[in-house]
Formats: sequence, structure tokens, C-alpha cells
Amino acid sequence: MCHRFALNTNNKHELRLVYDYKLILPENKMVILGSNAYYLYKEGNGSISLSQAKFGLKIFDKTIYNARCETLLEKNIFREDYISHKGVFPCSYFFEHDESNSDHKFELLKVDIGYLAGFIVNDSFILITRGSYPDLDMFKRLPVVLSEQEVDIFLNSKDDTRILTKFDSIKYHISGISDQIKLF
Repeated sequence: MCHRFALNTNNKHELRLVYDYKLILPENKMVILGSNAYYLYKEGNGSISLSQAKFGLKIFDKTIYNARCETLLEKNIFREDYISHKGVFPCSYFFEHDESNSDHKFELLKVDIGYLAGFIVNDSFILITRGSYPDLDMFKRLPVVLSEQEVDIFLNSKDDTRILTKFDSIKYHISGISDQIKLF
């Protein structure tokens, strides 16, 4: 489960240039469970906008942080929000736990900014996960990470979750893992 992510301060200027933001992004702040994060979404007129939401959706006495792309449309609680309230969360790196609950940092390679796929429910957000890659089987799930070119495809998709498993152009450097599989 992706439980933290951040956007490097030097990448925030690049992000403003790409999407022509007037908004000043806050100083480098780690997004952790329950904290706020900035996200990009597509407005009705087709323009990309920036907003903010809280990481995690509280339902009764549980908080949900991630949703499986394979079953997203089967869950009534997620279906409509996934279809109509998609968002992407800019990041430079994120953290995952492996099977033994050890923490690993996934740093993006060859791109400065990746975009975690998610959706917004009221003022909260949930990240979308996919099955891990065969070489990384110690991680059961990983967040869906999009390149800048894939953001528009994701935001324009309606109710097809199959595309989420096809986004895999982002490669990682993973700290805390043997050098044999550090690059992916």
C-alpha cells in the first residue's frame, strides 16, 4: 500500500510551467495518510485545474487509502467517483511496504515528475493500485504511476479500468532492495 509520497521542491517550478499555474505550491511536504495533497483534474471545459484533498476516505470506523484497479467498477462505493472524479497526484517519489513491512522508497527514473492515479470522494482521495511486477513480487500492490503523456488518457477514460494496468512507462530506483533489482 502506498502510504507516503512527495514532490521535490525543484519539481514544483516545472509543474507550474507545464500546467501554467498561478497557485503557489507549498514547500516540500511529505503527503502521509490523513494529510492533504494537491491534485490535477480535468474540468468540464477540458482544462486541467489544481485542487486539494485529504489522503484517505473515512467510511464508518475504517479509513480507505487505496483501491484495486481490477475491482474498482464492481464496488458501488467507488464506481461513480472513479468515473466522474479522477485526479492525478504529482510526485517525485513514494514509499511502499514489502511483505515483511519494511519501508522502501521508489524514486522515479528518467522523469522528474510522475502522477499517481486516483479519484476524489467529497474532499478525500484514494490512490489506485495494481498488481506488482513479477520482478517485484515482495510488493503485493503498487500505485498506478502515470507519465505526463499518460495523464490525459487517464483523465479522459470513462469506465474502462483495463487501461490502468497498461500504464508502465515509469521506471524506479528502489532503496532498501538488493542491487540486482534496483532498477525497474
